[in-house]
Amino acid sequence: MTVRVTPRLPTTYQAASKFYIEVPVYHGLAIAPVKNAMLAPADGQLRTVQVFLFNYGNTEDTFDIRVDTDNWRLEADMSSDEVTLEANGGQITLSLILPMPEGVDNGTYRVSIIGTSQMNPGYQSVSNFYLTVPKDIPG
Repeated sequence: MTVRVTPRLPTTYQAASKFYIEVPVYHGLAIAPVKNAMLAPADGQLRTVQVFLFNYGNTEDTFDIRVDTDNWRLEADMSSDEVTLEANGGQITLSLILPMPEGVDNGTYRVSIIGTSQMNPGYQSVSNFYLTVPKDIPG
């Protein structure tokens, strides 16, 4: 930015100064499943949960998306492993995919959805979802 100053008469000296404004990059990924928990039997029936992602950062960014769980047998995954979001409110909807394979022990499992900035790999955002697999009910 350049600022020019013009004096009042009788002075005729003019001056110009340059100012540099540096705006730091702010990362702000919000990961929001439509629900935080679900009860589902391990019956081989695929379940999905919508997950909203919002970029509240001040720059467009691409995020690597992955899932981490307490039990690898859940085979949980996301519908995409990478998203690019516009700055200041860019959003997208993905699906958390839960295949619910037979043989998964009953219990409550943490499913973490993790987004990592490609611009700054030191920035991560995490949201936890809890899946409860009930005991088999005798038929």
